[in-house]
Amino acid sequence: GPDSFTYKAHDAALDSNVATVAMTVNAVNDPPVAVSDSYAGTEDTALTVAAPGVLANDTDVESDPLTAILVSGPAHGTLTLNANGSFTYTPAANYNGSDSFTYQANDGTANSNVATVTITVNGVNDAPVAGNDSY
Repeated sequence: GPDSFTYKAHDAALDSNVATVAMTVNAVNDPPVAVSDSYAGTEDTALTVAAPGVLANDTDVESDPLTAILVSGPAHGTLTLNANGSFTYTPAANYNGSDSFTYQANDGTANSNVATVTITVNGVNDAPVAGNDSY
């Protein structure tokens, strides 16, 4: 916003007239800050997280609304990441273990740092499969 200050110069004998300096300090947009997240799901079952999802713990000092942008997808499943931070992750068939994806938060002008979402896919006890035997 606008600001000003006044001053006068002085040498060994005299003071100058009072001078005023007027200025305007323009705001700059600071990028948002994204924070990594963790979720847990179950093997062979889609994990659906409602909005604000991954954006829930992300911040913007100007309080601009944030949107989520996918940077890299998971290695062991499929992902739909929505701009509002909600997502659906479906692990690959019979996969259990850790998977992750990365995203950035955007405030309409700038992207945040890259944040990682870690998903722990808990295993289930699959029924055994019997096959015909021949001797």
